[in-house]
Amino acid sequence: MKQFVFTCAFLMICVAASAQNWNRNHNIYKMPATGTPKVVTKLGTDPQFQSLRRVSDRDVMLHNFKELGNNGRYKNEINSLFVSMGYSGVNDPAFGTEDLTATEVPFGAIGMLGNGGNNYQYCMIAIPNQTSVKCWRVKAANGNPDLYFMSECGNAFYYANAPQERVVIREVVKPVERAGEARLKVKVYARYTKEDQCNCCEATDDGWVYEEKALLAEDIIEPIPVTADDDNIPVKKIYIDVEKPAFRKIKAYDVNGKYDKHADDDQLASY
Repeated sequence: MKQFVFTCAFLMICVAASAQNWNRNHNIYKMPATGTPKVVTKLGTDPQFQSLRRVSDRDVMLHNFKELGNNGRYKNEINSLFVSMGYSGVNDPAFGTEDLTATEVPFGAIGMLGNGGNNYQYCMIAIPNQTSVKCWRVKAANGNPDLYFMSECGNAFYYANAPQERVVIREVVKPVERAGEARLKVKVYARYTKEDQCNCCEATDDGWVYEEKALLAEDIIEPIPVTADDDNIPVKKIYIDVEKPAFRKIKAYDVNGKYDKHADDDQLASY
């Protein structure tokens, strides 16, 4: 009897592990280990799920998702995406409005973007003159990353460089006479560096370093406590190191600057 129980438990573990690995095998999660993302400067030219486009109401969005599961054209792909997130399919009763969130992804979002042929490509979202683009976020049920569906085109998107959720650890601190709060501003930069000596280089412990950076996104998050009132906003800078070809594309759409139509015209692509 003990051997039978052990065998059953072992088989259950194997099946669970197999299912988890299978879920991760969906092409939307297959990020390349190296390479430069394709810069997407326009959405809506090759829609993936038509009925998911430009929907602003959550109940309507849920209804449209469910309808895709009964549509011969879309059901295979939409169901495979939802299975990868731990559901039995898009019509799983466990998938409801509470799993849908209207949100945005910022300029510079990197990940795998679908197209009308249900192919997925390594891309960076960089729409001219837009600091972010609207989308719907679907909460995964199995611990895999959530998936996003772009409002403009209805295309599925795995947001690979999404900000990680922060764990707040509360500590008991000694009271102070004066208390205030400050805001923390986070700036995300793309950075290209190389070791060389030139007029614009600066000396470091590792020698002469040439550095360029482009602002991808900035945000102000929740207040942080300080011991005295202060109007200044501390700035935390996060750098994403990229290769030179990628940096040249990003720099053309620096969120602080204007699009230079002469910069890498032949490399900037629509999707």
